[in-house]
Amino acid sequence: MVTARKLRHLSRLLTGTAVACLAVTPYLFWRVSRVPPLSVDASVPANAAVAMPAVPDAHDLAWYAPLWERDLKQPPVPVVEEAKPAPARARSAPSVLATFVHSDASYAHLIGQAGKAELLVVDDSLDGYRLVAIEPGRVQLERGHERFWIEMPKPRGVEP
Repeated sequence: MVTARKLRHLSRLLTGTAVACLAVTPYLFWRVSRVPPLSVDASVPANAAVAMPAVPDAHDLAWYAPLWERDLKQPPVPVVEEAKPAPARARSAPSVLATFVHSDASYAHLIGQAGKAELLVVDDSLDGYRLVAIEPGRVQLERGHERFWIEMPKPRGVEP
């Protein structure tokens, strides 16, 4: 007959055995994985000098110098790119101060890039822009093959 005392001893024995098996299992797997395969051919072929690939030379110790000279307490320094010149700003077109349109002649009062105001007629140029047409409140400028209209700014405080 099985008593409670025998069951307690059996329980402790089985628990101890399970713990021991669990503790030994990683060691056994490590040990088994290190066993070389059984089908290794250790014989040397007759033409071993021809069949064996050349062993690459080991790196010179100077190759490792940047690694051991590096201060590991400092963060890595990013590579500094060469300074590039700032991109050239697009030239701003002249602004219109006023237009004077008459039946015989038309004039436009424009401010150039340097801030100098000039009174121009059709086919005059300012800062590389050629004046093509003048209408009341706006002028048409041309630069290269591009034509565009520039309007006078609206007066402040006046609503249309």
